Amino acid sequence: MKDNQYTQFFDTPTIAVIGASRNPGKYGNMIYVGLKKLGYDVVPVNPFADFIDGDISHKDLSQLDPKSTALVLVTHRNDTDKTMQEAIEMGFSQFWVQTSCDTPSTPIFAENRELNVIYQACILIIMKRKEKMKLGL
Repeated sequence: MKDNQYTQFFDTPTIAVIGASRNPGKYGNMIYVGLKKLGYDVVPVNPFADFIDGDISHKDLSQLDPKSTALVLVTHRNDTDKTMQEAIEMGFSQFWVQTSCDTPSTPIFAENRELNVIYQACILIIMKRKEKMKLGL
């Protein structure tokens, strides 16, 4: 099931990283920069940053098209459920809840058949696999 979920997620035209960071040592930055290097159309979302890796950072989800944008949540656990609920209400359906950002509610969100919710899987590991495939390794 996960491979199909991964394909569906990565086939979405745009990927927004919620919690993208300016700090290269943070997962929010590693994920954002890594997805860009893999050639994905990536958008940073961070209410406290004007730019991330030279790109304009969105303050919230309101500027994104929920029908053509997948979300990677690299949020603090205290914010994950609220962010998920807001995004679902806005019409987003593709979610990757980064390892350590999930909550006890994440599996409940994942039970919704209208949503593609990936959790308990590190996107950085999947990105490494994609990078190796791209390089023909």
